[in-house]
Amino acid sequence: MDIVVISTSINATPPAYVAWSNVGRLIVAGDVSTPSELEKFIKNLGSQHRYLAPSDQREWASSSVIGWRSIQRRNIAILEAISTGADYIITVDDDNFPLPGIHHIIDAFDANSDVTRIGSSTGWYDPCQHLTRSLWHRGFPYSHRDHHAPRSWSRGQLNTPIGVVAAMWLGEPDIGAIDRIANPVQVYTHDSTVFDIVLDKGTWAPFNSQATAWDVKYASLMMCWPGVGRFDDILASFFARRILDELGVGVKYTRPLVCQKRNDHDPFIDLEKEIFGYRNQDRFCEILRETDLSNDETIEQMQWRLFSALRDARFLPVTAVDAFPRWLNDVMTAEIKRGREQ
Repeated sequence: MDIVVISTSINATPPAYVAWSNVGRLIVAGDVSTPSELEKFIKNLGSQHRYLAPSDQREWASSSVIGWRSIQRRNIAILEAISTGADYIITVDDDNFPLPGIHHIIDAFDANSDVTRIGSSTGWYDPCQHLTRSLWHRGFPYSHRDHHAPRSWSRGQLNTPIGVVAAMWLGEPDIGAIDRIANPVQVYTHDSTVFDIVLDKGTWAPFNSQATAWDVKYASLMMCWPGVGRFDDILASFFARRILDELGVGVKYTRPLVCQKRNDHDPFIDLEKEIFGYRNQDRFCEILRETDLSNDETIEQMQWRLFSALRDARFLPVTAVDAFPRWLNDVMTAEIKRGREQ
């Protein structure tokens, strides 16, 4: 089993990478602002790990649209992971430190494991409610923040494939800038009676790119959307969830498997980068839910169908519109490379 951990960093020697190098093969996409020391640091962790210098990334068509000094450089690491034979891809930030039991992030793909299934009449439920303290995941719509919404619970075996496993976090959680400014929190533990959660088809929650694992079969859905600020991975999660629902593939939310020791952030800059998402996420999700995918036979066809509906609504930034077809072309190139190497 080839597990690849992908990330990007502007730090010289992120200590979290030492721990992640024991979980899987590291692929780190550098940026023009990344210190030169990082390449040596990655190489010293072992020959199986790889640092992608900016010059190594320009062959991909989507690279120029992403631009530089951008967290979306991680998209290029995803493409490299696909092309070099990954079975599972784990996306991490350089301030996510694996906790004991981190390998559960891969074990959780077992479709026969016991889960808590939750459905909601509103179409939304946030598994972060089971953290201590209770909070809202970054990108969870304000229009659906009702803890008392009617919901259904069941416990047992899922018996359907899992495409994504999203781990929760201890330490500083991944909450939005408004929540962080108004009520900064630390997470210390998790409700131990709720272990793994799978939301029913049509009941959604966001997931991010921090300690989130993907079955490579669905890797074309992993693109962090350029041009939408700090909703790059959040909108991607909604887009992916719509297609996974259509395919009958689950997203599993699991207990905290990392501790986030958050890099320095200016919360007001973060807020500025979240405005597009706050303004447009309801519309984005409404279009996804309303678009009929029943006549599409492949993931690629579904992606084009959803993208066309979003593009025609004329609210996506030009960068996102330009990036999407390039991304799909890059994924096809990566899969061809993968086939040649195997």
